[in-house]
Amino acid sequence: MKKITLLILFLAMGEVSPAGLKKVLVLDIVQTTPNPNYAYLENTITSAITDMLKKKFAFEQCPRAKWEKILKDNFLFREDIHTRSVGMTLGLLAKQDIVLQGNYHVQESGKHGKKLTLITSIRMMDISKKKVLAEFTESSPVNNTLFTSIEKLAQKTSIAAASVLPNKNKWQKKGSTDEGPSSPVFANPYIRADIGMGLLQGGVANRVQVKPPYLGLRLGASVPIIAQALQLEMRAGWFDSAPIATANPKLSSLTVDTTNLLWNTQIGWKFPILSSFAITAYVGSGILYQMNHVSGSVEDTTSFAIFTPAAGADLLYHFSNSVNLVLSFSALLEMEDSAKTLLAISTLGIQYQWGNLE
Repeated sequence: MKKITLLILFLAMGEVSPAGLKKVLVLDIVQTTPNPNYAYLENTITSAITDMLKKKFAFEQCPRAKWEKILKDNFLFREDIHTRSVGMTLGLLAKQDIVLQGNYHVQESGKHGKKLTLITSIRMMDISKKKVLAEFTESSPVNNTLFTSIEKLAQKTSIAAASVLPNKNKWQKKGSTDEGPSSPVFANPYIRADIGMGLLQGGVANRVQVKPPYLGLRLGASVPIIAQALQLEMRAGWFDSAPIATANPKLSSLTVDTTNLLWNTQIGWKFPILSSFAITAYVGSGILYQMNHVSGSVEDTTSFAIFTPAAGADLLYHFSNSVNLVLSFSALLEMEDSAKTLLAISTLGIQYQWGNLE
């Protein structure tokens, strides 16, 4: 009975990987133009890469039975496992950190097609960041040097993996209780330019209107030292507003323009969806600085700042490894004296992301 209880507790804990070790899914390097004469290279190339990684790095490899079952249960085709979308999907469903995938084909050229060239493409992806870490294609002649070329391909793959996987010897020297490679404080920094429009609700909304466009700039990064999905962002924005003429008859002889400058800090949590999309939910606060300029029969300029708590969400489309297209919705609460006005802002932006900040 005691043994059964211990077994149940062990199973209830789910999959537990050694402290700090990354989970790596190595998919078969598949042949894209099926030729039975070269089918054996699938196992040869896959084994060479896997053995090289195991020799040099400490990681937990996803069992074949596990990813093949996920492939079958989700109606995914084995011949597509070299594609980015299927690789990302398998990585997410199998809860892996890194996915390594690739494909090969033998190209015939020369007179009577006697010259044969093995063309192999390898891709390595970081699943949590939804990012391609490395991608390259190698060509080698199909002759007595073929296996040497495959060994060199495995070496090149290991060089790419060195940026994300810990050295096996160093790991073993540190001991199994080591927490593993430390995460950087900030990673995946980005800059974003937004354009859109704002709308006031409640409070002074019956007297003041926002004039398009709203222009915004954001600087942000993930905070992997706390959580990979945690985002920190600094945001600046600019827009004009003006009194509604019909609601302010006393101002008919005056021209009143208000320039609004917005600064706030936000923290968010990023939720990957599908292979190319993500949603980030934010909360934060900041200052809305207003400069009012009155011209006409009276000339005057005044300015003041308003505290503005904020919340919002972004829908990101990963257009490429570095460029995202972002649809953003946010709401800021302007608290001025007894009036509380909600400023709703919707924007479309282009976001550029570059390498990690260490």
